Amino acid sequence: MEWRDVLVKLKEERPDLFQTYVAKEEYYWAFRDGHGRFLARHSKRRVYECEVSEWLFDKGLLDVEWPSGARFALALTHDIDHSRMEKTYALSSVMKALRLGRFPDASRRLAGMLIKSYDPFTNFKQIIDIEAQFNAKSTFFLLVNRKDFDGGNDLNYLIDEMNFVVDKGWEIGLHTGYFSYDNPHKISNEKKILENASDFKIKGVRNHFLRFSVPKTWEVLSQFFKYDSTYGYADHVGFRNGMCHPFKPCTLDGEIINIWEIPLTVMDTTFIKYMDADAREAFEWIKLLVKKVERVRGVITLLWHNTTFDELAHSDYAKLYKALLHYFKAKGAWLTSCGELITWVENV
Repeated sequence: MEWRDVLVKLKEERPDLFQTYVAKEEYYWAFRDGHGRFLARHSKRRVYECEVSEWLFDKGLLDVEWPSGARFALALTHDIDHSRMEKTYALSSVMKALRLGRFPDASRRLAGMLIKSYDPFTNFKQIIDIEAQFNAKSTFFLLVNRKDFDGGNDLNYLIDEMNFVVDKGWEIGLHTGYFSYDNPHKISNEKKILENASDFKIKGVRNHFLRFSVPKTWEVLSQFFKYDSTYGYADHVGFRNGMCHPFKPCTLDGEIINIWEIPLTVMDTTFIKYMDADAREAFEWIKLLVKKVERVRGVITLLWHNTTFDELAHSDYAKLYKALLHYFKAKGAWLTSCGELITWVENV
C-alpha cells in the first residue's frame, strides 16, 4: 500500500494519531533548548510508546517482512564528530591512564598524538571488526568541516578509513554541520565534498546535534537525500512521533514529503549526558523498547559515536555496544545499515 493511502486511513480513522504522526505538538511549542531542539520533556506523549506504528500494524496497514524471517530490524549508526584526539583530550587521557596504573594505555595515548593507528578516535576498522562478528553492518555519518561546533574532521586524513568502509560494504552518510542543517546551499556543498572524498554516492544524512525543525528540515533534506535519520530526542530514548518503522513524513495538511525517515531511537550520549544512566540502566531501557518494536516488526535505530568506543573514557558503554549486538542477534534481529534498510523497505 502506498504511503498516501496509509495516511488517508490514519487521518480518517484516528485523527488523534495522525496529529502525533505529523508532530503537531512541535508546530505550536515555541520553547526550544539552546540548540533549537524540541526535547522529550516538552512532549505531552509517553515518548517510549510507538502508538502510531502499533495502530498501523494492528490494522494491517504496516507489515514489513525482514530478511531471513528476522523478527525486527536494527539500524546501526555512528556519528563521526571527531576522528582525531585533540591535544587536551590526549594529555588528560594520559594522566588518567597513569592514575589508574595503566602504563601501556598511557604510552599508546602519547603515540596516538602522532600515529593514526594508536588514536582511539580513528577506530573505523575496530568498529567494523566488532560488527562483522555478528554479520552486521552500519552507517558512518561524517562531519565534513574541519572546524565545526564541537566537532570537525579532516577528510584527507580519513581517505584510507573511508575506502575501507566502502570496500567492506558498510555505508558512509553525511553528518551536516551545526550551522548547515537548514541551509540548502551549505548542505549541497558538504554533500559534494564528502562524495568527492569518498568516491561514494551519499544517500543518507543525520544533522549534527540532532538539530531539527518540523517540517522544514524534511523539506530541505528531501532535495538531496533518499533518507534522513535525525528524527529522535536528544534527551530521552524513544519514538518522537509514535513511529518505530521507516516512514514518509508529511505536513499538517497531509502533503507527503519525498524522503524516508528512519527515526532515531537510542543514542549513547542520551544515556550519558541527559538521562544520567549507567550501562546497566541503559540496557534495561533498550530491552523495554525492544519489546514494543518486536511486537510490530519495527526498527530500532542505534547511534553509538566512535568516541564512545574509547574504553579509557567510556569503559562500560564501550563494552555495552558489543553486549547489545549479542542481545539483538539472539533476539532474531536483522542488524544492518540505514542504506540497506531503506533499499529493503522500498523493494518489499
